Amino acid sequence: MMRNTLSILQKTYDECYMRCSTAVYYESQGNEPEAMRCWKAALEQIYDHNANKIPRDHVARTQTERALVESLRQLELQCKERIDLLEALRISRQEDVVQRGSSLSGGNPTISADSSDQDRGKGYIGGAPIAEATAATFDGTATRATSQAVPVSQSRAPGASHHEDNASWP
Repeated sequence: MMRNTLSILQKTYDECYMRCSTAVYYESQGNEPEAMRCWKAALEQIYDHNANKIPRDHVARTQTERALVESLRQLELQCKERIDLLEALRISRQEDVVQRGSSLSGGNPTISADSSDQDRGKGYIGGAPIAEATAATFDGTATRATSQAVPVSQSRAPGASHHEDNASWP
């Protein structure tokens, strides 16, 4: 049974990782609905795995099993986080469109199809940048924020030293 459990864990992880990679690709292409579908499919597969494929009383016996279980847990958290962020972004954009529409039409909300309005809201929730998902993000090796986040000069705490930017500093 141990070999079977290990292969089930590995297969589930591989399939979920592929779905998450696909979601990251769709996010990078600006296709948020398809990215959302991929994140949800990966999360559903993890839930199905936890509910139906591994016995509830199963304890990982090898280091490999423990690593796979932990990796699946991390993928689950990443899926939940990206789903929440994409949903919040979608809601924020809808509220922004309704708010702009009601202020322009004197109380009657209308939907603006101005492409500059859509581009301006991309990657932001209420004017604040959201983190960009990368393939490395969900495997735990690195994260990367959008390039529009905060300029370096504004990212320092008040009174912080600027010496690390000075190339001539010893």
